[in-house]
Amino acid sequence: MTGVYIIGAGMIRFGKYPDKSVRTMAEEATRLALQDAGLVKEDLQSVFFSNSFWGMFANQHSIRGQVVMRGMGIDKIPVTNVENACAGASTALHLAATGIRAGMYDVALALGSEKISNPDKSLSLAAYAACMDVENFEKHINMLTSVKDLIKIDIPEDKSAPGEGRSIFMDAYAMGARWHMNKFGSTQRQLAVICSKNHMHGYLNPLAQYQQAMSVEEVLADKTVAYPLTRAMCSPVGDGAAAAVVCSERYLKKLIDARPVRIIASVLGQGSDRSLDGEDIGERLSRQAYDIAGLGPDDGRTIC
Repeated sequence: MTGVYIIGAGMIRFGKYPDKSVRTMAEEATRLALQDAGLVKEDLQSVFFSNSFWGMFANQHSIRGQVVMRGMGIDKIPVTNVENACAGASTALHLAATGIRAGMYDVALALGSEKISNPDKSLSLAAYAACMDVENFEKHINMLTSVKDLIKIDIPEDKSAPGEGRSIFMDAYAMGARWHMNKFGSTQRQLAVICSKNHMHGYLNPLAQYQQAMSVEEVLADKTVAYPLTRAMCSPVGDGAAAAVVCSERYLKKLIDARPVRIIASVLGQGSDRSLDGEDIGERLSRQAYDIAGLGPDDGRTIC
């Protein structure tokens, strides 16, 4: 197996772009990543393209990555389309790294482009709902509402139905937060502290969709979406694209001014049927990644 390195990255600022398409955003991110890597499009040997909703919004199915690449004059090389909801782009990067580690390619592009904003807000919310098991949608809704009976904390009354006027995932995340509050004694204020910190990071990031610093009190005072989550705590609907160029150790040796970042571990998995007290997917996959890397959570203090 060979080492895998990120040698270029590019992304556009996330936002709401009525004048942009999945294609144009992907093209922009690709050009930025190639420029950052010091490569040209002819250097690419493979592309992994991530998108989930282009088909729903613009009826472009099946060959999304090929459509984008051919439009840029990138042809002949293999293009793999990746659809994996919120994990789509990270899955594309994982597959690109896997292909290089296996010796199939020396340089590959991992690319994600998504357009979710729409003048008809109901279409955006319906897109999120499509990321659940639609044949068992009612079962999932019943599960969300039944968990409320297991939680022994005071919850402000909410007369709206799950997913009403918001993404259904806001209800799922709110349920998880309530469970954590019930089990560990965490508070809404502690969530607001995390949110305030994240807004400060966005304030300092010229590519962030939200670039507004918010105090803890401002976060708490914002409109409630699904308790304990206020609007400031929730991810916004938006559009954007990002890309990364990855290469093998052999290819890296050919480059003169590269600024490589080595991928020492990358794992992919899915959730499982478990009780709320069972091992979370984040914990489970983190253990796998640490084992592959030969590191642990404490080593993060000394590794750049």
